[in-house]
Amino acid sequence: KDLKRAAECYQKAAEGGDPSGWYNLACCFERGEGVFKDLYRAAECYRKAAEGGNPSGWNNLGYCFERGRGVLKNDKRAAECYQKAAEGGH
Repeated sequence: KDLKRAAECYQKAAEGGDPSGWYNLACCFERGEGVFKDLYRAAECYRKAAEGGNPSGWNNLGYCFERGRGVLKNDKRAAECYQKAAEGGH
């Protein structure tokens, strides 16, 4: 596996407007795979994936808010994100 190359590909897809690219890039930042681990950037990428219509992005952004991972802990925002994920079929 070339995790750095994968992260670069996800970055290009994300910059091209692909919500799945943002989601996958967020996963890389969350796990530190191919990039330095950065929970703030992970949450930001999940937000962009979510706003682009990716239900998994909403779910994972909700988790970030629930746990305070890369964002301030906020149960209300977490619930809103989980609701949007469910509405999107997640």
